[in-house]
Amino acid sequence: MVNIHDYIMKEIHDDVNSSLFWPAMADETTDSSVTEQLILYVRFVNIAKKCVQTRFLADSENIFDLIKAIFEKFELPRESLVGYSSDGASVMTGVRKGVAAKLKAQYNPKLFTQHCFNHRLVLASKDAQKEIPGEVETTIKDVLDHLKWHSSDLCACS
Repeated sequence: MVNIHDYIMKEIHDDVNSSLFWPAMADETTDSSVTEQLILYVRFVNIAKKCVQTRFLADSENIFDLIKAIFEKFELPRESLVGYSSDGASVMTGVRKGVAAKLKAQYNPKLFTQHCFNHRLVLASKDAQKEIPGEVETTIKDVLDHLKWHSSDLCACS
């Protein structure tokens, strides 16, 4: 009987090892039992398959220890980690004690770190909702309603 876990891990190992450089993306999630988990994804150019891939690697309670374990397991050179992205929590992006700071200190001092663009967009939209005056909100709704019901008017193809 084939162990699917071993097969998948070998495939991930081969894919990750086919890349010269890769960034890590970390995020937290809550499962159905309301247990918080940290998850790690990597995005890399798979040279053998000539494509960009994103792979879920693992979950953990400590993202730095997880990245360290992945490097050891896949026997990756430390300098191959070139980027790190996560939400803006100080524990993740802090310049003194955050995961990003530890990765720079122990893996690659030139590591590119950033607050995830999608997380920033969500935060910006939440902040913007607090600031929009009622008249502007009404105008935006009217414009969207017009576009919804008159979208064929925008089509210049006839």
